[in-house]
Amino acid sequence: MAATQPHWSLFSNHARVLFHLARTPHARLADLASQLELTERTVLRLIGELVDAGLLRKIREGRRNRYEIREQERIPNAPLESRGRVGEL
Repeated sequence: MAATQPHWSLFSNHARVLFHLARTPHARLADLASQLELTERTVLRLIGELVDAGLLRKIREGRRNRYEIREQERIPNAPLESRGRVGEL
């Protein structure tokens, strides 16, 4: 019997954006939104929140952005005993 797809995700949308940008730092907003099945506005908000939290750095390169993961930053809101760094993900 085949397992059905769950209607939930193990990771938050913030984590999904972060993981995707770690793999493709030059990804366009529209491409991120399409691949993550989110709206462009939602992805823009999530990126802004990740930048504000210090986990992501947005670097302007000509007309495009490149994203850099701030690997040494601590994961926010993690239990104290497991407050690893973003790069450990």
